[in-house]
Amino acid sequence: MKLTIAIIAYNRLNLLKECLGSLLDCTKIPFSLKVVDNASTDKSVLPFLMSLAAKHRFIEVIENKANDGCGPVRFKLMNESNCDVFVSLDSDMVLTSGWEKPLIDELACRPQLGAVGPLIVKPTNIVHSNGGRIKYINSKYIRLYEHDSGADFIDDEPFVSADCEWLPGGALALRGKLARSLISAEHASYFRFGFNDAHIALLLKARGYNLATRCDSFVYHMRDKISQEEKGQYYAYRENIATLCISIMQFEKAYNLNPCFSWQLLDRLTGKSHSTIHDAEAFFGGLKDECVKQDLDVCSDHAQNLAESYINQYRQNTPSFESMRAWATSAGLNQDWSSAIERWGSLEKTFPGQSTYAQVKRAQALRHLGKFYEAESILADEIRQNKAPVYARAELAELAMAQNQWAEAVERWQELERYFPGQWRDLSYRLAISLAGFNL
Repeated sequence: MKLTIAIIAYNRLNLLKECLGSLLDCTKIPFSLKVVDNASTDKSVLPFLMSLAAKHRFIEVIENKANDGCGPVRFKLMNESNCDVFVSLDSDMVLTSGWEKPLIDELACRPQLGAVGPLIVKPTNIVHSNGGRIKYINSKYIRLYEHDSGADFIDDEPFVSADCEWLPGGALALRGKLARSLISAEHASYFRFGFNDAHIALLLKARGYNLATRCDSFVYHMRDKISQEEKGQYYAYRENIATLCISIMQFEKAYNLNPCFSWQLLDRLTGKSHSTIHDAEAFFGGLKDECVKQDLDVCSDHAQNLAESYINQYRQNTPSFESMRAWATSAGLNQDWSSAIERWGSLEKTFPGQSTYAQVKRAQALRHLGKFYEAESILADEIRQNKAPVYARAELAELAMAQNQWAEAVERWQELERYFPGQWRDLSYRLAISLAGFNL
């Protein structure tokens, strides 16, 4: 069995070193490795790769003089491969022992499986994805969803290996014969900075092949383990209006569909942590201007209406404030604290400032999960900004009680009554419990 692993490197040397170190330490099956330096501006990347290749004969380093983007380089490596299994890895993945065997075994025992991926986990032990699905919103739009995204890798196990409709390209094992024949010359230069993994998934499905995950193989996605300055430099080149609008147009040409943006991607593009519909309007307005300015020959007749279409899609798919608040509240009532954290966060992100207690409710859910430090940080920030002061102070008192810090709980409840007399209905009861704990 011949295994080829391909990695595309662009700057972020520290993450690249972690990735390659884990690859050499954790991969048990013999493999050949191709690493492409995709015109890194950090001039220490190529010498590092060359020194590594000098030590290991199975490593080949390819230097690109110009940055060709992720999609075309990945497609070129696939087309030129000569192996039974082709694995595409992003340079910010850190592998775990024996990660490759379940993926190879799955391909070996299932002839109609075209690709398989591992469970991808963030360094905080929050799941990034367990494969995903493609939702057809209507005849014009699709949206890519990641299974189990946001789940706690430690507390929410076990996760399920299952068939899926789409796999992130950052950790993907393809059947070798398909890798060599999947991408046509027509599309070989497409998707420089986005949607190449969706393209691969749709092509495999069109040929009658399935996609799946194996959760006994897991890797860590270390993307955000770099400084803010490095993030800014990386995403300024990889994800911006100019690069993404071209990928969108190419996707529309290939499938007569447009891939909808996620809020997380919009956050990275706008440089904000909580993008709103107004940010979407501003971004997509710029997207339209960029399409016109570049006089794109790909679907140029569609460029004028693209921004308006996206903005309308955002509006149509943004639920009401009332429905999101009820959704978040129901998670708390059902003691589904992980969902409550996510839902109150989504409410605050979608409708910033409209719920006076959304962050306090997030802190409450974190308290129930034993994440006391995170809860306290949120509450301190809310009090500092004088937001929901009664709720925030009461939750701080509850937090002290949850940690059996009875003296502090007594002080918190007394402070609440001093600042807001008579506004917390069961204060006397909660204070009595705290005093009882204090006097034990």
